[in-house]
Amino acid sequence: MQSVILYGAPVWCDALVSSKSSQRVFNRIQRTLAIRVMSAYRTVSCEAASLLARIPPFYMLATCRRRVYEQIDAQKWRDDWTTQAAKEIKFAESLILERQWKIHLSNPSLYGKHILEVINPNFEEWIARSHGRLGYYLTQFLTGHGLRVFPA
Repeated sequence: MQSVILYGAPVWCDALVSSKSSQRVFNRIQRTLAIRVMSAYRTVSCEAASLLARIPPFYMLATCRRRVYEQIDAQKWRDDWTTQAAKEIKFAESLILERQWKIHLSNPSLYGKHILEVINPNFEEWIARSHGRLGYYLTQFLTGHGLRVFPA
């Protein structure tokens, strides 16, 4: 789904970044996608759902893809493009994207503070994990929905 949504991102990402109404539309799509990926209730906030599903905000992804495209295109024009250089550019930009996303999530006015407080100290480990997936019960536990076993 992300590939379809972000098709042509280098062309239109500036318009998305500058338009709050367009960002709201993309946030709605992203929230729905993240909730479906992790089997969460529909009351989970966009930031919490996206963090649990490990999907950065689309406007950040679009900007990252634009930077990657521009850097690789510049290398091709200079005739020093290699697949290794392209991989290094993508890796460096993914690190920048993670840092930007972590800074975005540290905003105290965001919804889903419970999730953000739990995952933010271990943000890098959460994003880079290659094992496990969120199922229905783990999602309910992390979001604070469903049956509570422990007193609040």
